[in-house]
Amino acid sequence: MTPMPNLEQLLTRLRTMRTRAIAFEWLTHMGWMVALASAAFVLLAFVAAIAIPASTIRIIAVGAILTALVGIVVMAIARSTIWSPGPERLALTVEAKYPELKNRLIASLQLADKARTNPEHYSLVLVDLTIRQATEMSDAIDFAHALDRSRLRRSARWAGVGFGAVLLMTLLSPGLARKSWDAYSRPLADYSTPVPYSLTVLP
Repeated sequence: MTPMPNLEQLLTRLRTMRTRAIAFEWLTHMGWMVALASAAFVLLAFVAAIAIPASTIRIIAVGAILTALVGIVVMAIARSTIWSPGPERLALTVEAKYPELKNRLIASLQLADKARTNPEHYSLVLVDLTIRQATEMSDAIDFAHALDRSRLRRSARWAGVGFGAVLLMTLLSPGLARKSWDAYSRPLADYSTPVPYSLTVLP
């Protein structure tokens, strides 16, 4: 198939958009990780303020938190690789955001793909014209602006709230924060209350 510079230009812009989408995905999941870790720390600190749980409970709590954090990382990897959007899906996203493109972007990708596999059934001149129209119509458009940022903003808000709560607790009660961190960073440590004893002096 004859090289089409305009097609390569569109694909390059879509690849840049895909890179931005993956970055948003990781930032979103990192925000949820900060929010989860912060909420867990504040909750466990309140529990420690009453009484430090037994080591078994602390191990279960820390294990559950770490499992949830690993799950978020796995989800981020999956959404960045297996479920990562391809060029046509990204083109549809751009078309939805900018209807003035009149489906030229997605049409150019689909026609180019069909012309590549069955060149004898498609006019390369017509395909090239469609691609050129899509390039000209989208020239002033930043494809990345079509990406949905609502999930990123939501995770950032919760991360900010969680981090702020941890910071506030640390400033207001540094002793409690230190006690909680020490207890849950060393879940095998023994914090049981010593058995009281009394000393009787006999005459």
